[in-house]
Amino acid sequence: MSVTHASFDIFHGSAAGERGHRPIDVIAALIGAARDLATRQVLVIRHRTDMRRLDRFSDHSLEDIGFERDWDGTVLLRQP
Repeated sequence: MSVTHASFDIFHGSAAGERGHRPIDVIAALIGAARDLATRQVLVIRHRTDMRRLDRFSDHSLEDIGFERDWDGTVLLRQP
């Protein structure tokens, strides 16, 4: 079997359509993973800024909105 014949079989065999879509599926999966990673990073940054904003509240105000201050000064969600 020649190299040309082998190459022809790769793209015109019974699984040619399946093989042709694999790179597209991989690229779509990579794009989805990158989007998910970017979304997580944005949420982490938003959480940090929100917690910094809550850090300025008094202990009484934190209790009113469902948070509490830990012994080291960090703001935590109040446990029921």
